[in-house]
Amino acid sequence: IGGYTTAVVATVDYAPINSNGTLGSWTVTTSLPAATEYATSVEYNGYVYEIGGYNGSAHVATVDYAPINSNGTLGTWTATTSLPAATQSATSVEYNGYVYEIGGCSSTTCPTSTVDYAPINSNGTLGTWTATTSLPAATDSATSVEYNGYVYEIGGCNNCVTALSTVDYTSINSNGTLNAWTTTTSLDQAVLYATSVVYNGYIYEIGGNPLTTAVYYTPINFNGTLGAWQETASLTTTSDYWATSVAYNGYIYEIGGGGPVNTVYYSSQLTQSASPGYFTI
Repeated sequence: IGGYTTAVVATVDYAPINSNGTLGSWTVTTSLPAATEYATSVEYNGYVYEIGGYNGSAHVATVDYAPINSNGTLGTWTATTSLPAATQSATSVEYNGYVYEIGGCSSTTCPTSTVDYAPINSNGTLGTWTATTSLPAATDSATSVEYNGYVYEIGGCNNCVTALSTVDYTSINSNGTLNAWTTTTSLDQAVLYATSVVYNGYIYEIGGNPLTTAVYYTPINFNGTLGAWQETASLTTTSDYWATSVAYNGYIYEIGGGGPVNTVYYSSQLTQSASPGYFTI
């Protein structure tokens, strides 16, 4: 969704995931209303959301959403409740009918520790954005995942220059608010512009900058803390920063990235004891 090729783009492409983990052909579907990079995205209840970002000349506060059709195409993108402040390079997660925008850079403050959340209505629109418990430190260009009622902010940058290894987490209340953030097991190396996914009780941190091919994973404990990070099979190129990642049905996908590049990698056997290999699709 969106991003940058030789300029900021509004393009949205999609591909079917085959049973063996490979992808079918990528096809263009309904474009964003405006070209956007450094945005965040979440999916919930048959809708996909594009949140904030940068339009090539300014930060934006816009939030657009579109229905996902049964054949994988998208319906029309529609604007819903904007962020309280124009923000890029943040992270977002969805949980229990709420969407969260975490950290990033506003048009006046970079980075920021602000965390805002909004309820997701049954018709796909968003309710009012409200501030909840801020991050312990201002952070941009991090990654975030949610699992079992906890949200994690991983790595990133605290001054738009220096990469971080910090991992903070907090529990999510039934009313959508967040409790106090707590530090848990740090990454083995400081990194920003990485990607993260959560699958089957493990978090995977993939690539990033300073340029690295490393892929790390850690178990999520019952109380929300993390175990030790361990390295697994590496990516084949250091171009995988500013990429995106998803996990589905036992496979993890690393899509695009710095350069920019159009390469897509996938890996199987996402378990604690496995040593997955990465393959180019």
